[in-house]
Amino acid sequence: MPIYIRRRLFGALSLHVTTHRRRFSQEEIHIFEQIADLAAIALHNTQNYSDLEILVKERTHQLEQEKILSEAANLAKTEFLSNMSHEFRTPLTGILGFSNVLLQQIFGPLTAKQKQYIASIAECGQHLLDLINDLLDISKVEAGKEDLNIQTIIVEDLCLACLSLVRERIQNHGLELKLEIPPDITTCSGDQRRLKQILFNLLSNAIKFTPSGSITLRIELGEGKIGFAVIDTGIGISPENQTQLFQPFQQLNTGLASKYEGTGLGLALSRKLAQLHNGDITLVSELGKGSTFTLWIPDRL
Repeated sequence: MPIYIRRRLFGALSLHVTTHRRRFSQEEIHIFEQIADLAAIALHNTQNYSDLEILVKERTHQLEQEKILSEAANLAKTEFLSNMSHEFRTPLTGILGFSNVLLQQIFGPLTAKQKQYIASIAECGQHLLDLINDLLDISKVEAGKEDLNIQTIIVEDLCLACLSLVRERIQNHGLELKLEIPPDITTCSGDQRRLKQILFNLLSNAIKFTPSGSITLRIELGEGKIGFAVIDTGIGISPENQTQLFQPFQQLNTGLASKYEGTGLGLALSRKLAQLHNGDITLVSELGKGSTFTLWIPDRL
């Protein structure tokens, strides 16, 4: 009885009688045909499984090779940025140092225009230094080289430290600053330096996009989580822009890019640092009515 798989001859079944010669009945032949059909199905499935197994092995090997190449590329990128950041920081330190000395007018008075230009040099130098630090931090996180120093943190102290860093800028923008901490929230767990960096980025963003009104830092509790909400009354963010907001080097497509400068690294880095804490950053915003960025971290780490 021939065995056909997809109309191609695969083999045959042979049935023999050994005691005496006889003719097979139509019923026996029909049963034998059914056995041959079942054998064809079983052989076809076995062949498909073998082919699939080979394909899976080949794809697994390909993915392993791609992973090795990706890890090597990430390592090379991290080492390159680490080395280059040192080379950049050295002249930048000199630029910032000398510009600050000139602004202090230790070696004589400056005209108003000279002070303005030197202040611009210092501001640009600091901006470039911040950019280098953010690039290096993102590379370290992506390469899995960032280790957190987890400790118990007093929530009020953390909030006051962050607000002190931006208080002068908030006052210069004529904004109202609010801090809201419920009495039952006293401590949290995390890397204090990294949490301060995240909140500073969120507060700086709020200042940048809030022409008038107020900025509030509100602490709240969720299910097994503690939230640090930065609430502003600024320009808000449209739904189509919210989807790309946390991607590196992405800026709002608002037509105001020249007015609101930035690299788009701050929010991307902040989310990665939040995820290192097994947390995240959420966004609620409405165009023209402000935004709320909330850093969520587990109440215990």
